[in-house]
Amino acid sequence: MKKELDLLLLLSSAYIAVYGYGAEQLSKINARAQVLRREMKNDQSLFSLLWVQWANVMVQANFKQATWLSQQLISLSESAENDCVMLVEAFHAKGVTSFNLGNFEESIVALEQGMSAYKEEFTEAHISQFGNDTGVLLCSWLSWALSLIHISEPTRR
Repeated sequence: MKKELDLLLLLSSAYIAVYGYGAEQLSKINARAQVLRREMKNDQSLFSLLWVQWANVMVQANFKQATWLSQQLISLSESAENDCVMLVEAFHAKGVTSFNLGNFEESIVALEQGMSAYKEEFTEAHISQFGNDTGVLLCSWLSWALSLIHISEPTRR
C-alpha cells in the first residue's frame, strides 16, 4: 500500500508539471487516494496526495470539497508529531479556501497560524514536497485578506 501511495504521488506530480493543478487525470488519482486514506492512518505521502487533491478541487472552484479536504489536512497534520511542514501546508489550504469563500476573518486566522508554525529551515522541504515556498504564499494571501477586510470596513475618522 505504501508503494502504491508513493507511485500515485509521483504520478500526480508528473500530471501537475505537464497539465497543471486542474489536470483531469488527477481525478482518478484522487479517487484512489480516498480509498487509501480510509485504509491508512497518518503518512506523509497520504498528506501530500490529499494536498494535491485539495489544489485540484480549488482550481475547479469546488469549494465544498476544498473545505472538507482542508479540514482533513489539518487533522492529519495535527496527528503527525512535530511535523511543522504538514501543519503549515494544512493551514495554508484552510486559509486559501476560506479566502476564496469570502470568509476573510477565518482566512486570516488560518494564515496567521500557518505563519506561526512556519520555520525557515524547512523552506527546502516545502519547495521539494509542494512546489513552492509556503512562507511567501502565506504572506501574500494574508496581505490580500487584510487589505480586503480593510476595504470592506467603513472608513472611520
